[in-house]
Amino acid sequence: MQSSWPKAIGWIFEWEGSDVNISAGEPGGISKYGVSLGTYREHCAKHGLPEPSFDDIKNMTADQASAFYRTAFANFIHFDDLPVGVDYRLLDVTIQLGLGGGPKLFASRLGQWATADMAVLASIARTINDTKALALSIGDGWIAIKSQSPTWLDYTDDHGVKQRGHGHGWTNRNVAANTNALSLIGATS
Repeated sequence: MQSSWPKAIGWIFEWEGSDVNISAGEPGGISKYGVSLGTYREHCAKHGLPEPSFDDIKNMTADQASAFYRTAFANFIHFDDLPVGVDYRLLDVTIQLGLGGGPKLFASRLGQWATADMAVLASIARTINDTKALALSIGDGWIAIKSQSPTWLDYTDDHGVKQRGHGHGWTNRNVAANTNALSLIGATS
């Protein structure tokens, strides 16, 4: 396991939180540590594991969530093969954009417009001399995508209730994640 994993997952948990979120907006109606029941069910089905229940998410521990993120996301993006700092930044973005969106954004930041295997992208990333610029570029790409969301600014939900937009929170998360990534890079350079 790469040395940045404990810090990376800790920072992700700071944003995702340990509170149970029961909401119609969550895939499966519930999430904890940012793990939604819908996403967890897909993961378990893919790996031949028993179908998880509402209570499995409600009772999920930090260790279980960490193991899920390691298996479902970190391994997929080749976290351990990426430059330190870029690994964390890409993990956070992939958790937010999904297994298709995060790698697609990463490929574009590497100048790879064709679909590329994550192992290939990790190999290309290791040749980049300025990992700080690459990590920040991943964050810039993520916030550009999020700023196009209809919930960036205040909005009215499907029930006619005025909701506060997510743009402020996403911007704060991006700034914090960039700062964290730079601290990892600074610790290894």
